[in-house]
Amino acid sequence: MLYVGTHDSNLYAIDSAGNMRWSFQTGGSITSSAAIGADGTIYVGSYDGHLYAIGQVDINAPTNVTAKAGERSVQLEWEVVSDASSYAIYMATGSEPPDTQDLSNWKPLNDEPLMDTSWLVDELKAGTKYWFAVQAVTEGNSRSQLSAPVSATPYAVVKAVNDLNTLEISKHITSDQLAQYLPTEVSIQLHNETLEPDVGVNWEIVNSDYNPDQSGTYWISGSLQLPEYYLNPDKLKAKLQVRVLPGSNAKLSEIRINGKILENFNPDLFTYYLTVPYSMDRVTVTASTYDSSASYEVIGGQEAVLEIGDNSIYIQVISENEKEERTYSLYIERQLLTITEI
Repeated sequence: MLYVGTHDSNLYAIDSAGNMRWSFQTGGSITSSAAIGADGTIYVGSYDGHLYAIGQVDINAPTNVTAKAGERSVQLEWEVVSDASSYAIYMATGSEPPDTQDLSNWKPLNDEPLMDTSWLVDELKAGTKYWFAVQAVTEGNSRSQLSAPVSATPYAVVKAVNDLNTLEISKHITSDQLAQYLPTEVSIQLHNETLEPDVGVNWEIVNSDYNPDQSGTYWISGSLQLPEYYLNPDKLKAKLQVRVLPGSNAKLSEIRINGKILENFNPDLFTYYLTVPYSMDRVTVTASTYDSSASYEVIGGQEAVLEIGDNSIYIQVISENEKEERTYSLYIERQLLTITEI
């Protein structure tokens, strides 16, 4: 057996295969060689001002160590080790555990001797993989090898979904088009965390009452796309208010005279000249707005009596938001009575 003192204040017992059999912690660096008495007692000096006499104790490492992930914590448990008076807990991070023979890559967790066979490690970071190993310690402070490492990844619990700004859009935006304007991520709040991470969201437009042709306010929900270490026991969802603004279109889609569509009608052409025979002494004028929520009025009424000669009919269109106004003008010439009409 090889006994090695180090600047980490420990005396290590290394067997012929290079494995650490036990370690003994002093209060200072060990720079001198250890001496072995006839009865096997190991004597070593330390910079803490003490000479230590260490009896030969070969103690087993703890077995059946388990690590159960919790909310920013890990619960450790293991079986009792004979001759152990206390236990030391070590922790590391990474995809793979460090070598248990090299304690320099492990962080000791308990400053005071731990008598129980369980330990709660808290204030951990959610989503980080932690490795743990347990060491048995005798009354004389002889230490076993580290146990087989176990790992656990703590989780965090979603507390709330932060509000989003209202999305304002014009009318006639289809659901597919709307999906392109919705945010792909939302920020969430976690229990016992100041961090507010962004997570993905899957918007459920088809399950909403969104109507692209009707102005008003609509709420759209979205399922959170969470990593496996964020738990959402309350099934919280993202919510976005979508406001479809009143239409600003003040155009007609058609004009009808006596039930017949006006030929060559164009929504962007606002003046029309027509000639009608003497026999047509009155007309009924109706129309349809391009935006169904816009309104129109035939000035003077839809029924108009035609005088011989020139007649004027005006159709006033007002947009839904009342900010746009258009007037379509119909100039109708009623012809004189002809001999063929007598």
